[in-house]
Amino acid sequence: MAKKAQFNPVKKAIVKSSLLKGKSARQALKDAGYSNASVSHSTHCAVVKHSTAEILAEFRMCDVTPERVLADLEHLQKLALEKGDIPTATKITELRGKYLAMWTDKKVIDHTILTKEEQGILSKYCDTNRLTPSSN
Repeated sequence: MAKKAQFNPVKKAIVKSSLLKGKSARQALKDAGYSNASVSHSTHCAVVKHSTAEILAEFRMCDVTPERVLADLEHLQKLALEKGDIPTATKITELRGKYLAMWTDKKVIDHTILTKEEQGILSKYCDTNRLTPSSN
């Protein structure tokens, strides 16, 4: 079984904060008070790799995607049903159905363009009735 690396939580937090501010790994380690020997091997330093991995994981957690929102809704619905909160579970079902566009009242309008023959007929009709045809 692999041994999990343990870091000083205060130093690790400082390294992570410095990396988030855009500082280099070398400068982040200096800010945290690591020795010059550790700083000279900054790219191979475990605390930098671990902090970078945490930052990337946090950014991925912040991504708002339809899949993520649906997964969150599914989790919340499960919790609501376990708690016996039927109104919340029903609302979540409605939201999931809304995502699937199950309850939209839209009319599909076919926008066809007139053929040359139809344009001629329309133009002739407008001329005889002294109307101005709209351009399509």
